[in-house]
Parts: sequence; structure tokens; C-alpha cells
Amino acid sequence: MQDFVGYHNADELGPYNDGRPVRKGQIEWFFTAKPYREESIVGSRLWAIEGSGLPKRYHLVSFGLVTRLSRAKRPAPYKGFGLRVYFHVNSDIKPAEVTNLPWFKKLKEEQQSFRFGLSRIRNTHVVAALNRLAKNEAVAVPDKKGRPGAVRPPHRRRLSTDELLKEIRQSAGSAANSAARKLVQLSREIGIEPVPRLSSVSMRFPLLDRLEEHQWLTLFVMTTAGTFYCSWLRRWRKAGAPSKIAERYEENLRSALGRVIYHPGQFHKAVPLARVLSQWPEVRTAVKRAVLGLRRTISPRQLRNHGSWAGMSDIEGTVTETRLARRGRSRRLRAAALHRAAGMCSVCRRDFRTVLRGRGIRVLQVHHIEQLSAAEMPQITKLSDLVVVCANCHMLLHVNPSRALLPSTLRKMLAQDRRRG
Repeated sequence: MQDFVGYHNADELGPYNDGRPVRKGQIEWFFTAKPYREESIVGSRLWAIEGSGLPKRYHLVSFGLVTRLSRAKRPAPYKGFGLRVYFHVNSDIKPAEVTNLPWFKKLKEEQQSFRFGLSRIRNTHVVAALNRLAKNEAVAVPDKKGRPGAVRPPHRRRLSTDELLKEIRQSAGSAANSAARKLVQLSREIGIEPVPRLSSVSMRFPLLDRLEEHQWLTLFVMTTAGTFYCSWLRRWRKAGAPSKIAERYEENLRSALGRVIYHPGQFHKAVPLARVLSQWPEVRTAVKRAVLGLRRTISPRQLRNHGSWAGMSDIEGTVTETRLARRGRSRRLRAAALHRAAGMCSVCRRDFRTVLRGRGIRVLQVHHIEQLSAAEMPQITKLSDLVVVCANCHMLLHVNPSRALLPSTLRKMLAQDRRRG
């Protein structure tokens, strides 16, 4: 199926559909002077974009399947004949502004601001974005001030791992189901976590600050169509992983399975899970090596096992003179924060007054919610800017030295870990 875009200039022609909402089942049409043949356009999807104002603001006003063509006179002041392209509207949709969406910017650039009239969309990323909108029956979501917002799919339930396995068995057979079960079991063994989607489950390397910075490292994706693919490997470098790890991972998978990098919109064309099963030892080794490389480079530094540690030794205890500059902290605020906490860590919620007959409170430390080391000049700190945490939670809050986690964020992450078992 091909995708076409039709442009409606509201400043010259008036509002699309006279400003009324477009309804499912309605027949709409666009005029074009291009000599399209029915076999080249009928059955394709047509997207209607309206532009108005100065500067131009663009709205998605309708979409549907092209049903027929008819010869018609060109509108004044032009002479001659052209074609009316009729399409059947697929879904109710309110005009939704798309001016600033990334995919629309690519579409506008490809169509040279729609100067060519009704034209085919050739950018595969734009086509994939539009097809996702159609598949999910996109609706216009207003922003907080009630203005038309981006087109987003309605909330839908995401697949659990068990539901994914069930659908894979139904769609792709027992061999694909066996491969998916092996991949799920491998993920549990090496500590990568499943992230459910509408029609797939992504297996991702867990980053401690993933809720804060929206980073992720996806190792592979399994879909309800019984396919396996990788994507987003270039993002690994942004999280601190050397690019060689992603390159070696892709190379190892490619040697076993062939092409493995696919856009999510191409998941039907991705690697069949049955092929993963036939090459299981190589796939398992590739995934394990990638995770080991990520743990060594992203997690806190760990000793690497170079043979037996039993005979390892080194010299310690040498005296070193160090000159240190540290930021001043208020003893009065620290004492008030500790008194207010009453022995309780604000993250793990443990009461350290009950540990070692009250001596456990010595592990409590005062943490600045807004990282004090990031301030360029001395600043006024209020008691509400401080929280009391235990030493373990304090280290976890600062696992990223350049940007501390919020205590509420770390609390959610620890709760998720407890639920996973």
C-alpha cells in the first residue's frame, strides 16, 4: 500500500469540510492536475493536511483509502481538465495540529511545503509514523490550555510476557514460541528486563537513571508476529557504552541470523523466531557478551576476574598529602533535618532507631535535593531542600555523579525491583 498526501490551503479555499468535523464513512475528494491512473493510486491511503495563517500552522484533518478517480474541470483561473481523487474516511478525527512534530517536518521538507499538490510520500519514516496513527485510530489530544495538540493514540493495554508468548504460538507456531521462551529465560538469567508494548516486548538493559533521563538500551524486540529484531543500538553510546560493544553485538547477531536491524514499522519483515531457535547457541552467546560488556562499562566499576583472586596482593597504607576544597554546609540545618527525620530514611523507609539499640542512626546522612555541588555560587538553603537518607540510598542517589536522582524517583525504582522479585 502506498501513501499520498493532499494539501488544503484554508486561506484561499476556506476551512476544510467547511470547518465541520470529518466523520468515519464520509466520502471526501482532492483535485489534482497530475495524470494518475486508477491502478497506481486506488487502494492507497490519502492523508489530508490543512494549512492556514501566517506563519503557517498545519493540521491533520482527515485520512482514508482512495476509492476512485473522476475527470473534472480545473478550478478558475486555470484551464483544462484534471482528476478528482475520492477517498473513504477511515476514522472520526478532529483537526489536530502537527506543525512541530518531527515526522511532519520531514514530510514538509520532502514535499517542498506542498507546492506539488497531491503527491506520494516516499520517506519511509514518515510513512511508518502515519501508518501507526491509522492502526491505533489516532485522536487529537489538546494541550493543557485546551489548544489542539499532537496526534496521539488512545491508551491501550500493553502485552505482558505471557500474553506475548500465547500470541506468538497462535501466529507463528511452536518453534517460534520455543525460541521466545528461551529468550525470556535468558533475559531473567542475565538481568535484562522486559518492557511491554502494544504488539511486542522489548528486552532492555536496566539503567539506574532510566526514569530520570528516559534512556534505555534495547537489546532485542520480540513481536506478536513471531519475529525478532534489534534497533536503537546507536543510543548505547549516549548512555556511556563504547560504540564497539553495539557494533560487535550487531556483527555477532548478523553472522548467525543475517540482517537484524529493522525499523519498528517493519516488524513483519524481521527475523522469524524459528530461525533464532535454529541458531540458538550463537544468539545466546551474542546477547550474553553484549550484556557483560555493558555491565563493565556502565555499572559502577567492578573488579574483573583475571584468573584466581586467592593470591592477589598489593601495597596499601602509604601516606599521601592531599589539598581539598569542599563546599560549606550548615550544621544547624543538618541537625534540624536529622531531628525532623526521627531516624527514618526517606527513600527505603527503614527506621534506624531500631538497629543496634539505636546506634543505627549513625548511618543516616543529609542529602540536598538540588545538588549543592552543581551550584556556581553560594546559595540559601531551606530545611525543605533537605532530606535524610541512609548511606546506601545516598550512594544510589548519586550513582550518576553529574546529576543526582530525586528521592521519589529512586523510591519508585526500588519498588519496581521488589515487585520483579
